[in-house]
Amino acid sequence: MKNEKVLVILYRDRFVSYSINQVLAAIDNVRDVEVVVVDNERSLMSALTSSAIDSYRIKVLGFSLLTTRVVNEDFRNFVNDALKLAYSRGFITVAGGPHATGDPLDTLGLGFKFVFIGEGEDSFREFLSVLRDGGDIYKVRGLYTLFNGEPLYTGCRSRVILDSYPPFPYWRGLFNPIEITRGCPFGCRFCQVTYMHGCVQRHRSIDKILEYCNLMVSRGIRDLRFITPNAFSYGSSRDKLMDLLEKLYLNIVSKREARVFYGSFPSEVRPDYVDEDIVRFMKNVVSNEKIIVGAQSGSNRVLNYIRRGHGIEEVYNAVETIVKYGFTPSVDFIVGFPFESEHDFRETILVMKRIVKMGGEIHMHYFIPLPGTPLAYRKPREIPLWFRKEVSRLIGAGKGYGNWLNQERISNMVFQYGFERSRRISSLLQHVSGKERCLM
Repeated sequence: MKNEKVLVILYRDRFVSYSINQVLAAIDNVRDVEVVVVDNERSLMSALTSSAIDSYRIKVLGFSLLTTRVVNEDFRNFVNDALKLAYSRGFITVAGGPHATGDPLDTLGLGFKFVFIGEGEDSFREFLSVLRDGGDIYKVRGLYTLFNGEPLYTGCRSRVILDSYPPFPYWRGLFNPIEITRGCPFGCRFCQVTYMHGCVQRHRSIDKILEYCNLMVSRGIRDLRFITPNAFSYGSSRDKLMDLLEKLYLNIVSKREARVFYGSFPSEVRPDYVDEDIVRFMKNVVSNEKIIVGAQSGSNRVLNYIRRGHGIEEVYNAVETIVKYGFTPSVDFIVGFPFESEHDFRETILVMKRIVKMGGEIHMHYFIPLPGTPLAYRKPREIPLWFRKEVSRLIGAGKGYGNWLNQERISNMVFQYGFERSRRISSLLQHVSGKERCLM
């Protein structure tokens, strides 16, 4: 006799643990849906070959995809093997995440049946409910798939309300930093956030943030961190942010003896949002000694081109304010933009040196041409040898850090992947309409 429940197997390795946790938090309570999570390749293959899955009427295999993983040939081979095995066992295969949203057609080309565009909490819940009830999957908005051999997008969904779901499936003992804000109004040309989550910011309520902070502390997690594209944009007002910081201090730091890390990893602060009153107040609330500031370039020309919405002067002002109140500004820079000139590099190194003299440090990154952005699959600019030497001196002096050289290797892999992509799916592209093409 067939089990009437829907079986869902989710692949959750260390690269996508946060995103899979969010999906789990959204779907774990869907009626008659049983979710199994596997965290390595061997466990997935074992789950797909288990005789226990034969009893389920409907079976779904899900991945969250990062472009930086997809370009790895070993990972693609693993995905290919997993999909082949899944199809042989009667599974429906689905993918979501940044790569799937940024390049859904390529994701179909990898072998997936359905791609979830953008935020997946609402759409995946509905998808599973419709499957369970025998409804029309193609009426679920937010899906990209092939229908009669041609790409089909089922339409945009309303944005997810963060308070609708927990930030992690705590009932499974799985935790991660609390997402407090989603979306970004700036639309920087290199960044996926706006193009995946929209330009209207949504904030988790202070009451919900405190609820999950207290829950984490009760489970023995005393270091609390937060996910947001801009830590100082919470609530879309200065007063709301100050209210959050004050309540974190009164309810979490003072009463629970926990430590709050705000404006540091895994988040950052836009320089034009740095406010003296906020930084002064933070000094008594947070435990982080550094505040990460997203400068991204030392060239105003580059900043204008990538649509950052601020200039170098705002970066200097932010660094000065942060240093004044005893924090170390860790300033993000990205190099290797396709249009970056020799003059831009020279301006950037001068800005870096000035920031170091002011008391800051440099956090180096290399441009990665992520799909779904205006700079998708663009050829990165090679870094001049003299610039490498200058940055190496800063790092050697303890004034800089970053995984930028490994990112350079990955960036070139992404560019090459995009170049080869054209040949891989050229036959599909011929059938894509203008409306669908904008999603690629």
